[in-house]
Amino acid sequence: MMRCGRSRAGLVRGARRCGLLALCVLCLGAPGSAVVIATGDGSGNTSAPPDDPGWAAVGLAGGLTGVYLGNGWVLTASHVGERAITFEGVTYQPVVGSKIQMMTSEAYTADLIVYQIEGDPDLPAIVLAQTPPVAGVDQVILIGQGWNREATLTNWTSSFTEAPPGPIVYSGYKRATGRALRWGQDVVTETDRLIALAGHNTHSFLSRFDASGSDVPDEAHAVNGDSGGAVFLKRGGSWELVGILFARTTETDQPVDTAVFGNESVSVDISFYRDQILDATAPPIPVLPLAALTALSGALLVSARAALRSRHTRS
Repeated sequence: MMRCGRSRAGLVRGARRCGLLALCVLCLGAPGSAVVIATGDGSGNTSAPPDDPGWAAVGLAGGLTGVYLGNGWVLTASHVGERAITFEGVTYQPVVGSKIQMMTSEAYTADLIVYQIEGDPDLPAIVLAQTPPVAGVDQVILIGQGWNREATLTNWTSSFTEAPPGPIVYSGYKRATGRALRWGQDVVTETDRLIALAGHNTHSFLSRFDASGSDVPDEAHAVNGDSGGAVFLKRGGSWELVGILFARTTETDQPVDTAVFGNESVSVDISFYRDQILDATAPPIPVLPLAALTALSGALLVSARAALRSRHTRS
């Protein structure tokens, strides 16, 4: 039985909000997320942070990303699909046909799947968040494999002409060569959003890219090219997987392969799909062979007869 975590009425309201979002957010970037940071020249944070939320569990799936949950299961964006994935330098092949699609309702798919891999990376199991992050309060760590940015800031006019000439309206970074697995931080700015994109309707939350140090150190943003990245949140002293990166917002006429302050990273709200994920990845109940069942039933029968004899003897 599918458990989505919200009532049907709530989903209908969410669908209406999604329609409004398409009008308010003039352009949702093509699916695909990675991490660009505003700190320094942007080349840092390519190894686990000092307080590691689960760096090793974020795997490289070609030019995309997935998160190892444990017991041979990978969680990623639906448009990433089943694919070979590398953890700690070892590549694991997908189990063909093992993909399970997460659902936002009986009528709507989410941009979120799980699939099995052949072999065991032997990594600690990831804890899935039971509740969504709190907007304006919760600080998260984003991990994704994305393009490197240019070392210097670029400024644009309102029409995205590089300044000068004209007054500066937008600032941000352009793409450089290469890509790397990188982490950064951000503050959640909005929750409880239903995003219609790439044929899916996905329960999501957003975090806004601001200048370095304005919200948190190592300010981060998701950019096109690497969906399936992880979003971690620390609660009660323990790290939880609270989101999967799958899209971002952009400004009207914003050039491709740029990250502009004010853009927002869009992440799947894992708490909404938690029950489905756990149901899909639960170890199967072992089925005893017929001989074992026959032996077990015989043993139970003998035990029952012995108990009856003992009761009659005491009588």
